[in-house]
Amino acid sequence: MTDILRLVGLRYRIKLGLLPEERVLGGEVRIDIVLHGDFREAGLADDITKAIDYRKVVQTITTEVSSHAYHLIEAFAEHLAEALLNTIPLVSELEMTVRKIQPPLPVILDGVEVTIHRSR
Repeated sequence: MTDILRLVGLRYRIKLGLLPEERVLGGEVRIDIVLHGDFREAGLADDITKAIDYRKVVQTITTEVSSHAYHLIEAFAEHLAEALLNTIPLVSELEMTVRKIQPPLPVILDGVEVTIHRSR
């Protein structure tokens, strides 16, 4: 059995899309992440070094967002999941939803999203 930490509604401006203007101007994405791990030691010791430090999670996401451009929302989600699993050792698995807000389509649409699940 694992414990769960959720980060909900992180918002970033990212260079994501197939159109040239999307890759120059960027667009808004919203990210929800569910991180699985064993948080028992952290809870008993009240010690951040035994916990998933969500400041480090946010820092990892911010680095990934600011250092790359992507054509596909799936590629962004995959790279982000890999970065989180490589950077946060207490995470045993994760589920992440990335939502591209108001993509440039000829319809009124709140967003397009992809959800992935990855584990070590």
